[in-house]
Amino acid sequence: MKKILFLTTTILCAVSAFSQVTLNLSDLPKAWEKYIYARDTSFSSSVSAGAGGTNQVWDYSTLFSANQYDTIKYSRAQDNAKYSQYPNATLVSYSTLGKSESFMKIDATGSWSYFANPLDTAGTASIIQVHTMKLPMNYGGKVDDSFKLVQTIAVDTIPFLDSIRISVSNISHTFIDGWGQLKLPNKTYSNCLRMKMWNDQVVKIEIHSPFTKKWSAAPFAPPSNGYNPQYLFWAQGEGDKVLQMNADSNNNIQRADYREGAVTGLNAIANISSNNVYPNPATNMIYINAEENQQLNIYNAEGKQVLSNTKLLKGINTINISNLENGIYFYSGIATHGTVINGKFLKQ
Repeated sequence: MKKILFLTTTILCAVSAFSQVTLNLSDLPKAWEKYIYARDTSFSSSVSAGAGGTNQVWDYSTLFSANQYDTIKYSRAQDNAKYSQYPNATLVSYSTLGKSESFMKIDATGSWSYFANPLDTAGTASIIQVHTMKLPMNYGGKVDDSFKLVQTIAVDTIPFLDSIRISVSNISHTFIDGWGQLKLPNKTYSNCLRMKMWNDQVVKIEIHSPFTKKWSAAPFAPPSNGYNPQYLFWAQGEGDKVLQMNADSNNNIQRADYREGAVTGLNAIANISSNNVYPNPATNMIYINAEENQQLNIYNAEGKQVLSNTKLLKGINTINISNLENGIYFYSGIATHGTVINGKFLKQ
């Protein structure tokens, strides 16, 4: 009886502790942070986002990158040239693969909102709220938010109407529908929340008669529809999502973007010592002083690895960088006994 009671208590304590996984403001991106994602788009029609619910194990350890990498950069909205169009925004994210900017708001009240995602080519997208999260959020938390966009177009070529009015009503849903363990190709996260996001959209088109001076429903109104769902996986203390999966209307996954490598931030980069490398700036060669044998990796400013697992011997090592483009690079060396050297250099 004591064994059964002890086992039951242990299980309840474990579930209780794990169920307290919460998405907080500290888990959202901050200015001057960068995240490197690898993208997999080679899916069969049977791939899904897995199950929701408690104590899940989502195993995506077989994802591969298909040679596509995306760097998501975050900066302060007020430093952006288009800030006047989005005066309420606090952050801007930029995708190097999608070539898109997203303006958003993160504030101390626990609200995280997208305003324009992405901008149109002229950078004049309307300020519309696409998704909202009210933090903290844990398993089972759901937030619904709505917005309505109305546009009136003047018409002078059709005699029985003088204008058309288009109304788009949107209800965006953000739902934490599962928690558990997430396995990615490069890392396993023990405490993860899965967020499902989707929109329900209603489109209404009306015509205005110059004779009756009234609005009436147009006979060519398009059908209402919903947006295909997205699944976002959040791990505590990671600052941004670690996996995003985009599904089609049948809920089959079409694209997965997963975090590869550590978070890099401009503030952190500025504090990296570069005493181990010379000359700096360099042109064709750099010399690195290693205290013991190490494996060297070099990354460009976007976080993409440009040199991997190059052996460093104890003492002065010569590295040929003549094939690298001009710019800032970061290096990291890890020795057998755990000694690490980090630094940066300028190629010019």
